[in-house]
Amino acid sequence: MTYQAVIRRVPFFSHLSSEAIDRLALGMKEVRVPARTILFREGEYSDKFYIVLEGRIAIIKGMDTPSEQILRSTTTGDFVGEMSLLDRDGLRSASAWVDVETSLLAMDRATFENLLKEEPTIAYDMLALLGRRLNESHEKAIHDLREKGKHLTEAYDELRRAQDQIIEKQVIERELLQAHKMQQSMLPVRLPPLAGYDIGATMIPARQIGGDFYDVIPLDEQRVGLAIGDVCGKGIPAAMYMSLVCNLLRAEAHFHASPAKVLQQVNHHLRLMYSRDIFVTVLYGVLHLARRTFHYARAGHEPPLLWNQGLQFRSLKMKPGQLLGLFDAPQFDQQRVQLHPGDTLLLYTDGVTEAQNERGQFLGLDGLVETIPTLAASSAAGALSAQQLCDQVVNVLHTHYGEVKKMDDITMLTLRVLS
Repeated sequence: MTYQAVIRRVPFFSHLSSEAIDRLALGMKEVRVPARTILFREGEYSDKFYIVLEGRIAIIKGMDTPSEQILRSTTTGDFVGEMSLLDRDGLRSASAWVDVETSLLAMDRATFENLLKEEPTIAYDMLALLGRRLNESHEKAIHDLREKGKHLTEAYDELRRAQDQIIEKQVIERELLQAHKMQQSMLPVRLPPLAGYDIGATMIPARQIGGDFYDVIPLDEQRVGLAIGDVCGKGIPAAMYMSLVCNLLRAEAHFHASPAKVLQQVNHHLRLMYSRDIFVTVLYGVLHLARRTFHYARAGHEPPLLWNQGLQFRSLKMKPGQLLGLFDAPQFDQQRVQLHPGDTLLLYTDGVTEAQNERGQFLGLDGLVETIPTLAASSAAGALSAQQLCDQVVNVLHTHYGEVKKMDDITMLTLRVLS
């Protein structure tokens, strides 16, 4: 395409005569600009006007800033820099980025002013064109502002939702903390001193609150009730059910001498108060201090474990025992154990034996049975207190878990008969 043909494609040169176009072509110079070059920057002085012969130029507002915006992209016959011909200060209103190698026809202000003297109507055409460009820029700016406003509104709504979620999470965390404190308050604040016995206990929920519990209930000068239980499930529902069972158990323990009768009454109340499928395993027994006997009833719970003074494990008899909360008349495993000086009795929940490590291995009953003598042997002549024994078993469980998250509550109640 000839220079003249390209010049005539410019709107404000289109009406010029062939002679004027020829003179204009003689006054313009071809410039080749390499790819990825800045032709001019916004705010710089310049008096050059360019017509694109071949290539591509991007006109950019706010180049290299967070608000950078591409106003338009040119092709053959388009032009850039016309404002420099009209503005005496000659400051660029935008930047021009040459994307690929581009050929341009360049005209300076002196050539334009000479042309303007011969063809003054060019000024009107240029002003009309500039007016259209300004309208287009204005409409684009309005559109961009609306889009930004829309995005800001969406971002604000998202931020508000996130803030609401954070506030809700904080409220839940505070409520869970209060529930944790309330649940801990349901457990014995201090274990009562028992003449001739050493007693220890621990309860570590898998979450902030859990469904395990233990209790030591003084009945009279010679009898003490010992209880441990595990509600199915976790979280707030299990904790609420656990609190109910604790209160019922304490109340019924003072009315009935038989552990089985106590559990029957607790089950009766649970069946009246709860209709949904939730249940609890419980082991409740009465320790007679002087006789050194432990008479217990087991409702689906793990049986107690017993070691003698030489820390040899003694297996206890076990019969079927049905859990509380599901059946109207459950059957319980009732046993009476004779204790001797130096004996260690351990009541525990399944979170102890079902502790699972990274290889999927459980600690198991055998692991727990072997742990007690090992811990005692590692201490000074087996002089661990009942509480220290609970704490050391917890340390063993933490080591066994490794990096695996605890899946169940860990609860133990230990009784040692002093020599």
